[in-house]
Amino acid sequence: MALDFLFQVVHLVIIMAAQQDDVPSGQIGVMAAMFGVGGLLGALAAPRLHRRLRQRHSVLMVLWAMAVLAPVSLTVTNGLLLGLLLAGMAFFAPTANTAVSTYQLLTAPDRLRGRLSGIIGLVSGVSAALGPLAGGLTMERAGPRWTIVAAAAGTAVIAVVAPPQPDPGRLHPAPGRGRPRTGARRHAAGRSVSVLVGAVG
Repeated sequence: MALDFLFQVVHLVIIMAAQQDDVPSGQIGVMAAMFGVGGLLGALAAPRLHRRLRQRHSVLMVLWAMAVLAPVSLTVTNGLLLGLLLAGMAFFAPTANTAVSTYQLLTAPDRLRGRLSGIIGLVSGVSAALGPLAGGLTMERAGPRWTIVAAAAGTAVIAVVAPPQPDPGRLHPAPGRGRPRTGARRHAAGRSVSVLVGAVG
């Protein structure tokens, strides 16, 4: 998904830019740890946030968090403050992934849910892998500043043009679709943790 792709670009470039700005290695390690902690806390809060927020609002939160906080990182050279920015972006990612994955699973016929879940995981994994590659190549050619600006602009564009989707809680199962699974949100949040932990590792 575009969100996973851009998220990985921003994460990598902020870390690499910190290294270029001679941020101490210890602080860079703290940045990575804070990024992971933010994602884990976000995953724990994702089911509750998802119940209180509409799907569109859940996705818009992480998009606008990235669009605003990523450019702010260009004005910060302290590793701890950069870590807070990364944690803030990571906190909202599981809720967005939960909203999108839950909607996709709940609107799919029963016979296709397993296949759809596998495709979602594959696309998310490929996006998470291509993000650092694209971020590194773009950073090498354009520098960290323009790479972060481009990624932030991309998330802002997605936030503006993303079409609204029906609230999963108001969906009525169509023929061939079973009742919504209560574990769908937890499953999606757990996959978000895996992606975030893999990015930190």
